[in-house]
Amino acid sequence: MCNSAHRNYPFLFRHHIDQKGKETDDGAKMAIRLLKNLSADSQKDLSISSYDIASVVFHCPSHVIGRHVARDLAILSGISAFLNQLAANRSQAEALMSPDGTRKIFDKSEKWGSFLTLAGNTSQLAREVERELVGPQLLMDRDFGQVLKSLNESKIPVVPTY
Repeated sequence: MCNSAHRNYPFLFRHHIDQKGKETDDGAKMAIRLLKNLSADSQKDLSISSYDIASVVFHCPSHVIGRHVARDLAILSGISAFLNQLAANRSQAEALMSPDGTRKIFDKSEKWGSFLTLAGNTSQLAREVERELVGPQLLMDRDFGQVLKSLNESKIPVVPTY
């Protein structure tokens, strides 16, 4: 029998992530996929796992990553705001537990630096997407609150209009 310092409940973890997905009409799962892709595409080698990313998204308030028709950019806005909130409040972030309650998400110091990089990459993506939406006439660096508001209010056509 394996005697491990950490207990692992993958089915309980998955159950909680699935529940969060249902609460958000799969907005949570979209946020997880987005962050996993940003992590994989990062210029730096990040030491934050897919499990850690899903665990962080699990704690994001459901109303900020809820999925609505033609409003997928609101998920980028919501997860970016949440990551920035955690980045600004390390003690809040370090208190977060994995969904199965077996360990703290940021249980190793190197994860914090990786998290800050991921949060920065997410904010940068939000700025770049918003810049695409508003066009070149607004080349100035806008307040991040304005960027998030713009993403929240943006609608992506479901069916192209001709």
